[in-house]
Amino acid sequence: MKQKGQILPKDAIVLHPYGRYCCANKFAGEVDLFEALEHAKKFYRIDEDRIVMRGFSMGGAAAWQFATHFSDQWCAANPGAGFAETAEFLKVFQTEDVNTVPWWHKKLWAGMTPRIMP
Repeated sequence: MKQKGQILPKDAIVLHPYGRYCCANKFAGEVDLFEALEHAKKFYRIDEDRIVMRGFSMGGAAAWQFATHFSDQWCAANPGAGFAETAEFLKVFQTEDVNTVPWWHKKLWAGMTPRIMP
């Protein structure tokens, strides 16, 4: 609760949402983040044009989630090493029928596919 964290940008506020279990801030975690951000705006001057979303590991998955689903909220996003909800993950680990996924979800998956550079 009292640690500053590893990322300490000068003249900035860093908000660390808890994340609620192992879900990368999805569902209730989304609400938590936006409520925490609104709370911070009540007590600090926040430049809404300079909010950056960043995370690593599960936080990277959360950063990807927020960056893609709420892209108008951030000037930049830096998701790192997070798990990806690819068709294989959904089918194998969550036994979901990926045939019913909307086309725009599949388009986002394409951006997460590892590429072999020539």
